[in-house]
Amino acid sequence: MKNIVFVISLCIAFATNTNAQTEAPTYTIDRNGRVPVVNFQKSGGIFSGNKVEVPAGTMVIMKTMESIKSEDAVPGKIIRFLVDIDVMVCGKEVISSNAIALGRIKSVSPATSTSKEEIIIEVTSVQSVDGQQVPLHGQEDLIWSRMPGESVAVPSGKVVVGYFKNKETIKV
Repeated sequence: MKNIVFVISLCIAFATNTNAQTEAPTYTIDRNGRVPVVNFQKSGGIFSGNKVEVPAGTMVIMKTMESIKSEDAVPGKIIRFLVDIDVMVCGKEVISSNAIALGRIKSVSPATSTSKEEIIIEVTSVQSVDGQQVPLHGQEDLIWSRMPGESVAVPSGKVVVGYFKNKETIKV
């Protein structure tokens, strides 16, 4: 099921890419059999000298660095993520695995006797190999309790996907 969801995410990421007509993504599985690494290749203009032009919509796969309990969760609280897989464009690493990404708790809805508790998190930026903070966007991640009246926690290691918000030039 996870593979189907990931493939759908890849298709959406490529379909929403503004440069989709001039780029052809290639997919490779890393040696641990983890999620595919996406490489965007373009006929000229994307890699020049020591700079890589990264298209808007390029995917970044991250994991939460710590668990967040509902009693500690407040909207606006900054949370940290760790990039899980290198982001490569034209064969050049633009975002390293283990790079720090930032996000926030967007909302917290407490549980009632009839409704489940919910926490919504979102990723906002990631550090590129040249040190700049790159703005990201992505789907909000909703985490909810199993039963009404029960508290919830965002587990450490929860996978979150973000996408480059804009076209970015990164020094490699």
